[in-house]
Amino acid sequence: LYAVYGKSIIPEILTRLDKKKIDILSQMIDKKINSPLTSSIGRLFDGVSALIGVCGIAKYEGEAAIRLEKIIKGEGWRVKGEYKFGYTQEGEMIIIDWVPLVKSIVKDLKHDVNKSEISLKFHNAVCNMIKETCNLLRKRYKINKICLSGGVFQNKYLSERIKPMLEREGFCVYMHKNIPTHDGGIALGQAVLGGV
Repeated sequence: LYAVYGKSIIPEILTRLDKKKIDILSQMIDKKINSPLTSSIGRLFDGVSALIGVCGIAKYEGEAAIRLEKIIKGEGWRVKGEYKFGYTQEGEMIIIDWVPLVKSIVKDLKHDVNKSEISLKFHNAVCNMIKETCNLLRKRYKINKICLSGGVFQNKYLSERIKPMLEREGFCVYMHKNIPTHDGGIALGQAVLGGV
């Protein structure tokens, strides 16, 4: 919120934070104190979960994302909508811009859209972002094989939806079967590379 709107909108959206906490958090971000940049999509799940009031403080790894996925099982399953990501290119890199997504979530919050609908539209956006990114990469590198890995694919909704989406696009999709998709898989890979 701070990156998109500055301090102005935060009290309006995050009513559980008082002005003093917002000021302290803003200073921490500005001075880069305990607020590192990240490219992990898991932090986006955490942020959306906190933003819509599902999980503001996680007590265990992945809690915010797990709770965000669980709430889409209600009325939200019937929603066909999705939010949009933006895309830019910097040299060889494709930059996925989450700002349009955050603005759309804030707009829905202001219009009292229920949390399960917001969560489903967010999950659908992530699926479509993966599909669109894979299509961009295929155009550039002439690839057809896609490996989906990382903790985010522990999310059942994503993993069950994205594989058929990509297969309909003509991709050959590989996912974890015997080795965990999260940090456990990284540890095994490190052990293999280290010759243990």
